[in-house]
Amino acid sequence: MKCCPADKDINKEWVCRLESESRSISREKVVEVSNFCKALSHPLRVNIALLLCRRDLCVCEMVSTLGEKQNLVSHHLSIMKKYHVISSYTQAKYRYYRIEDTAAEFLDAKFLGSAGRSAGGRNKPPAKVSCE
Repeated sequence: MKCCPADKDINKEWVCRLESESRSISREKVVEVSNFCKALSHPLRVNIALLLCRRDLCVCEMVSTLGEKQNLVSHHLSIMKKYHVISSYTQAKYRYYRIEDTAAEFLDAKFLGSAGRSAGGRNKPPAKVSCE
């Protein structure tokens, strides 16, 4: 086995180590990471995810904050929900979106640091909702 035309035969020990390392990465993990990347492959979805790291939001709050149309925000939310980056729940008559823990942990660690969620976990929406 050759790595490229200029290389001599590859060291068998190196091949065994590489094969062992590749077996340690499960197919499920590869699919999970791939789906996470797909879910955040648009700048608006990244922006939504970062907002949701701070607290749960309803669509009207996101529309107001992002300055985008409601149908566009809802479209991107549905994609993020399909890939299990976010989930939703109903409070009163409003649908709130929250980021899933695994996505929040990744974004907090890589991009937000101490500016992300509080140490106590989820930041719930305010008790009084002002969306109309």
